[in-house]
Amino acid sequence: MAENKMAQVAEMFGKRIGEEFRLKAVFGNKLVRFCEKGVEYYSVVMCRWKPSERILIMLLTGEAEIVEDEDNGND
Repeated sequence: MAENKMAQVAEMFGKRIGEEFRLKAVFGNKLVRFCEKGVEYYSVVMCRWKPSERILIMLLTGEAEIVEDEDNGND
């Protein structure tokens, strides 16, 4: 099996696996983190982390951006 590249992808954005940060996108701001299998966001409704291929693609294509101010968003 090939080497997992998610740590390098997280590093491209100045983050580490498991580090939580805010993401700004068309659907609002979300608390997200990189993980070994991709990107997860925190679902306030379900009170748990959920995987999201869409968020990873949006980050890679510039449709979403990481925001440093954690107090400026709604979940």
